[in-house]
Amino acid sequence: MDLAALLAPLDPGRFVRDQFGRQPLHIAARAHKALLDWGGLSDLLGIASHWTPDRLTLILNHRPILPDHYIDPATGTAAPAKVEQFIAMGASLVGNDVERIAPALRAVTEALGAAFAALVNANVYASFAGVQGFATHYDLHEVFALQCEGIKFWRIYANRADNPVAPLASGGAEAQAMIDAARGRAGDDRRRARARRDDGDDAPRRCPVPAARGCSTTRSPRMGRRST
Repeated sequence: MDLAALLAPLDPGRFVRDQFGRQPLHIAARAHKALLDWGGLSDLLGIASHWTPDRLTLILNHRPILPDHYIDPATGTAAPAKVEQFIAMGASLVGNDVERIAPALRAVTEALGAAFAALVNANVYASFAGVQGFATHYDLHEVFALQCEGIKFWRIYANRADNPVAPLASGGAEAQAMIDAARGRAGDDRRRARARRDDGDDAPRRCPVPAARGCSTTRSPRMGRRST
């Protein structure tokens, strides 16, 4: 895996010159095998020792669920039955640092790290039809999003945060109101994308986005009880 394979058919030189850090980019599905499918995600979730509170987050109605509700105090890791219960309620799942346990994703992070001389990590997001896990937000880093299963709808707003290096200090509802007021109008058709399996997206760190909404699938990941 290298940057050329990740961006194909777009030339990496053109991407760096014309797109990177300047404007969002959507690349339609490529013909390679998906990096991670539902079965693969379930397998990763079965590696119990990885899923500590800092590596697994559940989001419901724009708010994170307190880890006390799904972390087993005896092991310090996620309790499968509790996680699956929240997913059944519509919670979005965020799995952090998955390159540590997924060789295919580690190849992607290493390729990006080599291309941009940067520290890169891979997070997995799973959400479901009719549910938007996150409110509008901006990231403090460049984002390469690879759609592995289902379909998601992205909307990127017109305005940009001014080179953010830290979250808004106030946090909570006040910070969210500031973001919503400053984001500007919704993007035109070039800034709306329906991401299908194997599609790729790049979003500069300053772009407000409403966290892709809804995954068109009837399947959901299951947490096994395998340990490592």
